Amino acid sequence: MAVEAPQTGGERRTYTSPQRKLVAFFAQSRDQWKAKCHGAKAHLKQLKKQVRRGAARRCRDRERIRALSQEVVRLQAENRQLTEALAAGEKKAP
Repeated sequence: MAVEAPQTGGERRTYTSPQRKLVAFFAQSRDQWKAKCHGAKAHLKQLKKQVRRGAARRCRDRERIRALSQEVVRLQAENRQLTEALAAGEKKAP
């Protein structure tokens, strides 16, 4: 018994294999591409999550760097004042 495939682009194709084998083959093929699709979606979701975490980490690091650079500027100014006071012979005020 010949089984006809659905029409695509006007050409007809007939399968000479038994229908039970075709059904199993097509079901397996469908399951494989579905599994591949689900795996790709999961991987994409994981990558998007990594990107979000990386962006948040970069933002936190920028804020930390900004705060630390302000602290460096403040400490350099204090060091400069202490050096000038030491050169003038003064003591550090409490």
